[in-house]
Amino acid sequence: MIKKNKSAFLYEIFLFDEFRSKGIGKEVLREIEEYLKSKEIIYFKLHVFGTNEKAIKLYKTIGFEVAGINMYKQL
Repeated sequence: MIKKNKSAFLYEIFLFDEFRSKGIGKEVLREIEEYLKSKEIIYFKLHVFGTNEKAIKLYKTIGFEVAGINMYKQL
């Protein structure tokens, strides 16, 4: 049986400062991941700004990998 390349993209997630670094973001992402698995989604994708070091660390900790790099130049 051939599997379709099914993916989901998280466009935005935001936690107020007082809720950060408490494991809430990790738990929310875990819940989303479980839901996506139940729907037979194969890839869970998202975008994170390169300057958001805490988010990058979180995403890497839970298994996300870098898929590309966006660049810009102010003129």
